[in-house]
Amino acid sequence: MSNLIPLPRHYGPKPRPKRGRPPKNQPRATVHYLQPSRVSKLAERIAVQSASDPKATAYSLYCDASKLDETDPASAIPLYEQSINLDPRLSIAYVNLGNCYFRRHDHVKAQSLYEQALAIDPSNPEGLYNLGYLYLERGGPDNLEKALHYLSASLQADPSFPDAHFNYAMALEQAGNILRAQYHWRRYVKLAPGDSNWVEIARRHLA
Repeated sequence: MSNLIPLPRHYGPKPRPKRGRPPKNQPRATVHYLQPSRVSKLAERIAVQSASDPKATAYSLYCDASKLDETDPASAIPLYEQSINLDPRLSIAYVNLGNCYFRRHDHVKAQSLYEQALAIDPSNPEGLYNLGYLYLERGGPDNLEKALHYLSASLQADPSFPDAHFNYAMALEQAGNILRAQYHWRRYVKLAPGDSNWVEIARRHLA
């Protein structure tokens, strides 16, 4: 659906704003990704670190992968998988790995990973948001109901999550709740003043 922020949010550096003016109802991307030249050096570090401190190694791999997943997801995926193998409770790695599969249009795999993240951390705002987005993108009354549930839960976990306000407003409009949607459009405008393209879209919905 063209009226949603098209990519799920991930844990990692905030991407640079994209140039160009998007059409109304076209939401904004919020994920991006370590230089490929660094990947080969990771294997040497893993062998030394993982035996003594697997969780620290897992988080280090996760951090490296989070810089890669937008530019080189094929390299990021095995790093996230190694991170999860070393620390199966690292819920944020499941979320970002799910984003990689989402970018590959494997939404079934992405959904499974988001659900695994939420099984570990039910209040993970990223996992809740991404799962809500997937349901909203699929369309249909049943999926809309699930999207509203997960997007609302994401905002309960993180009330200052701009993208969740944006897509929750979209979902509310689809459900016919225009007045409540306007509240979330206003929240998005307030929370994301630097995202001028998407703020413009929100303001069009408020007009």
